[in-house]
Amino acid sequence: MEKQDVKVGAKAIYYPVILPDGSKPSRFRTTILSEPRETSNGLLVCKIAGISGAVSIKHLELRQKKSGSNELPGS
Repeated sequence: MEKQDVKVGAKAIYYPVILPDGSKPSRFRTTILSEPRETSNGLLVCKIAGISGAVSIKHLELRQKKSGSNELPGS
């Protein structure tokens, strides 16, 4: 996810772990609660529902419903 995509109230998928090969073994649905901010080392983070503290926006994807379906992309 890019900085301009992070909007308060947006529905997202959070991937707590992204493995070196790029695979994402787990995920959960969440809502973005804050605008992104930059940490002292340059990492962009934001707050999301269900997690204490902030998470890297690299671990987020915007949630989009398939037309006529309640499934997540890739389900």
